[in-house]
Amino acid sequence: IQPDSDERLYPELVRRVVIQGVGEVALRETTVQGAGDRLVWYWYDVDGELAATPREAKITEAKSLLTKGPGAQRVVVISTAPLGEQSAELLQKYLTDHADQLLPDAPGI
Repeated sequence: IQPDSDERLYPELVRRVVIQGVGEVALRETTVQGAGDRLVWYWYDVDGELAATPREAKITEAKSLLTKGPGAQRVVVISTAPLGEQSAELLQKYLTDHADQLLPDAPGI
């Protein structure tokens, strides 16, 4: 896990997770505090390419516009109540179980 230089409201990290059948995926991780704290993982999907930071998403968007024209874009967010390291394990299991719906390069897409 590496600190992100774009910290704003919440401290964020770039986490790299290995998803079976897909490989390594870089995503952002933050804890949102409030009435019910949440561990949140999110990433950008820009025309089928994953990006972990807003900067990477903009670069990917520019490349896509220049080479293919406008494409689909989305932010994918998953979260759970923070349970220590078990939270990351739960999110990784969810991501693995639903990779075909959440990740563009997953088998079945």
